[in-house]
Amino acid sequence: MEQIAIFFIVTAVVLLAAYAYQQNVYQQNVYQQKSLAKQGNIPDCVKWVADVLDKGKRLTLLCGQAPGVVLQSNEELLGVFPRVTLLEPRAVRTRHGVYGGPSIRIAKGISFHFGGYSGSSESHDELRSIDEGSLVLTSQRLTFIGQGRTFSVALEKIVSMEGYDDRLELNRQGKEKVERFEFSDSTKMTYPCDGAELSVRISRHVVKLLIAQAIRNRLNPLSTLPSTDGPKVERNFMGIPRTV
Repeated sequence: MEQIAIFFIVTAVVLLAAYAYQQNVYQQNVYQQKSLAKQGNIPDCVKWVADVLDKGKRLTLLCGQAPGVVLQSNEELLGVFPRVTLLEPRAVRTRHGVYGGPSIRIAKGISFHFGGYSGSSESHDELRSIDEGSLVLTSQRLTFIGQGRTFSVALEKIVSMEGYDDRLELNRQGKEKVERFEFSDSTKMTYPCDGAELSVRISRHVVKLLIAQAIRNRLNPLSTLPSTDGPKVERNFMGIPRTV
């Protein structure tokens, strides 16, 4: 009788463990399906941002906490983007040379060279990671706050911008070298779609649109008002204005 009781107890424990495991797998699958359902895509997100800005609405994207930024009078916080890598071109010198005489091999990897040596060197730029930190956009300036370097750029000092899939390039007055900012894939933003909030990694095109809008509002405060005159701005599939 005791052996039979032990058998039934062990069987019940095994069945309960198997049932609990199946329920856990089921819950994980449901969670993954819900997570996938909430994932958006970058082209739709960029189009939504462009439409909002075209209507003259103020858009704020806070993807993290602003690290110690003191706002000035009438200055508004528009965007915070953490885990941004600052890259700048650095000159790298490469030397090339050849021996003019014969060479005698003594052992594996060891040779004696006779004759003259003629060499030349050339310099070229390579992108180097300078620092990592947060990029903060306000209505008056663009600020990078890194672990070793911090600087601010007045919006009116920005000459041009280029948004690529992997980085944002910035040209500003008073600096010859282009500054490049790489955004982490783990930095997310949300946008509405059909009554739901969809999540997508932050796009460099979105940041470019946000900065460009801030520059226009800085140079012309009346541009914050929605415009009803003039032709509608044509944009490509990424929501970027088409150049004529």
